[in-house]
Order: sequence, then C-alpha cells, then structure tokens
Amino acid sequence: EQDRYLMYQIEQGIINKNISIGKVELERINYELDILKYISERLGQSLSAYFNLTVNIVNLSWKASLSGCGRGSACGEYINYLIGITQVNPLDYDLPAWRFLNKERAELPDIDVDFQPEKTAEIIKILREEYGNDHVLNCATFKTESLKSAILSCGRGLGYNNDDMQALAAIVPAHRGHTYTFNECLNGDEEKGFEPVKDFESKLKAYPGLFEAVQKIEGLPTNASIHASALYIFNDGYLPQNSLMRAPNRTPITAFSMHDSDDMGALKMDILRTDAQSKMAKCLELLLKDKQIEWQGSLRATYEKYLHPDVINFDNPEMWKQMADGSIPNLFQMDSPVGAVAMKKARPENVRQLAEVNSIMRLQSETGEQPIDRYVRFRNDINQWYLEMVDAGLTQHEINILEKYLSKSNGVSGSQEVLMQILMDPEICGFTLGEANNARRAISKKIAAKIIQLKKDFYTKGEETSKK
Repeated sequence: EQDRYLMYQIEQGIINKNISIGKVELERINYELDILKYISERLGQSLSAYFNLTVNIVNLSWKASLSGCGRGSACGEYINYLIGITQVNPLDYDLPAWRFLNKERAELPDIDVDFQPEKTAEIIKILREEYGNDHVLNCATFKTESLKSAILSCGRGLGYNNDDMQALAAIVPAHRGHTYTFNECLNGDEEKGFEPVKDFESKLKAYPGLFEAVQKIEGLPTNASIHASALYIFNDGYLPQNSLMRAPNRTPITAFSMHDSDDMGALKMDILRTDAQSKMAKCLELLLKDKQIEWQGSLRATYEKYLHPDVINFDNPEMWKQMADGSIPNLFQMDSPVGAVAMKKARPENVRQLAEVNSIMRLQSETGEQPIDRYVRFRNDINQWYLEMVDAGLTQHEINILEKYLSKSNGVSGSQEVLMQILMDPEICGFTLGEANNARRAISKKIAAKIIQLKKDFYTKGEETSKK
C-alpha cells in the first residue's frame, strides 16, 4: 500500500510540474526505486512509508511556515524533488542519487528540511493534531557535567579554594567547540589528533580526593531540555518504544536520549530552522503589501509562483554582480567574513559556481596557495590547470580522466560528490562506494588520524593504476 501511494505521488508530481519524462528521467526513477526496494528488504519494512510520512509533514508544515528548498544529500534524490520534499531538480545540477541512498548503506535516510524558527511551535501543534498527542514527542536532550564543570563542582564540594579550581579548569583544552574529556586529557585521542595534557593527573592529585571525584561525576546528566530540532513520530503511540516526561516549560518530551530513542526503533524527524526562511517569508509579505505580486490563495502557492527555484531567473547578470559586490545583505551562507571575501574573489556567475565557492571557501591548504585562490586562478586561465597536469607528468589519457570530474569546476574538487567520484574511478584509486564515503566523512569532520590513513590508502591504491 505504501509503495503504491508513493508511486501515485511520483506520478502526480510529474503531472503538476509538467515534466516530460524521457529516457534519462525514467532511468533515474527506476534506479532510485530499485535502491528503495533493496533497502526495504534489508530493513524488513517499506522505505516508501518514510517518504510518504516526510512529504506529509512538509505538506502540513506549509500551513504555518515557508519550507526550505532542501539541502544535503537528499537533494540528489529525484523522487524527493518529484513528490515535493525538496525543490531542486538534481538532474539540472548532476547531483548523484547514491549520496542519499545506496546498497552499501542499508539504513533509514536523513532528510533535512528548513522552516521558519518562529513557526516551530505552530508546526509541532499541527503535527500533534494530525497524528495524535501520544504519537508525537519532542526529543529530550540532557546537559551533562563537562570536565571543566566537574572540576569546579567537585572542588566546591570538597571545600577547595574557587580560584585554584578555576585555574585547574582552565588547563582543560577545547577544540572546535569540543571540550576535552577526562580520558582525552589523560591519554589523548589519536583518532581526533588530541595530545594528552601535560601533568594533568599530578595537578588534580595535588588536591586529595579531587582526581577520583571528578572521574565519578563527569558525564552525569544534570538537567533535561528540548532538542533544537529532533521530533519523534510513533506508529502506535510512544509507549511500545519510549517513555514520556515534561521539559521545564511542560512540553511533552521523550524520557530517553536521542541515542537511546533511536536504538528503540523510533523514527526521528528533524524540524530544522534557518533565519533565511523567515527573511523570505517577510520578503513575500512586503511584496504583497506593495502589490508587486498577488496572493495565490495560500503561502505555498504564492511561494511556488514567485520564489520557487524552478521559476526564479538565475540568468540575471545584475543579481550576480550585486552578490559579488556584497550589496545583497544576508546572502545565505555567504554573510560571514570568509564568505564575503570568497564572493569578492571568485565572483560566481551561476548557481553551480556559487555552490562551488560555498564548498571551496571552507577548505584550507596546510601550506602555500589556498583552494579558493587556486579556483579563481584556474577560472581566469584554465590553461594553468592543464600546464600543471603536464608538469606533473600526466599522460593525455590521465588528463582526460580528470577532465571528466573537474573541468566543470575549473580543475578544483568543488564538492564532496566529486571527491568521491575521483576516489572511486577504477583508473585512479578504485575505492568502493563505502570506502569513498568514509573518506568524505573523515575530511568533512576533520578527523586527523583517519585523514592520515586515507592518504596512505589513496597512494597505495593509486600507485596500482598510475603513480602520477
């Protein structure tokens, strides 16, 4: 029944979007349906139900909030676009479906959809009315005693001077928002690239009982609150899979953490929020007020007539000039100092180039020329890329292989998907899809030890096909 309903939604999407289904579109749909069937069989449940539920949540949410066009790997799924979960046609931008679902990773997918932050409570109210109060719970998140706070708490309990304890807590390092744990300070973490903290043990043991007490209370939950985006939806109410408690503001939430709730088999949906959705909603409101556009009977219909990616004119050179000049305030994901500099340097002229800049500006080279500068240099003179390959000793055949993946992005790997395709090419490294995905994850999460191993694997496998 779920499969038939999904097929019905696909057919309706094709009709509503007035899409002409040719060989490419049909092959893509059949490929994705084959993956859905395979994973459904492996999981022992219909994956179609997940898509049907997600699109229904999107449809219901439009009653209260503008819904984002989608981001992440879900945008590579053509079916998501056809049924209205995402709004970007992946075929227009060569987005691969295997980044979202593939046979090497038989698990429930993860779809991120953005809504207006100020509409969150209203969206959840609508979902509770649709599915029932016992079928929808916010996810609990538990604040735990960090190592720094454990030192202060134990010091206070043992009667030690607060200034001394503050000095001890200050020796605990933090890296990219992560505060080192007790074990990381004591022993380091090779995978994360963390070194042990010098004299950590001796400094704590200088205060009798502190070393032992800190170990006992670090990581203990201290209070519960509501997770920023996670929401659980239950088929038969929460009781078979979870337990209920209330947040300080009386909102019903799971009594289990996200990890434990997932282990119990509950389905988690992320009700994400970005200010961009609020700004677009305000834009529509002001355009309507000034009679620049006409109300189409609903927020969704008005948005789809004037702001949907399928109807926006992306070929307006003045728009791209204003972006590069920095005269468009709040340009999504480009309104940071790094983004502003990257836009000024690269001056993208279409959506593909904008996406490349958004990706490349986040990369850093250990030494020498930075990736964004390299991208700009090659875009200004693509012959420099070819000269670099010739200087490296590549044959014409090898140059042709790299052209397949890098010519569209001016010789620089402009996305995680391109990186994976290069690694998987049998004439370069021959990584499996699983190996390439692990490589992508190691790089994106900056896991130092895994990146070191990745370099070894890259050259070991690469030398079997081409030392250059």
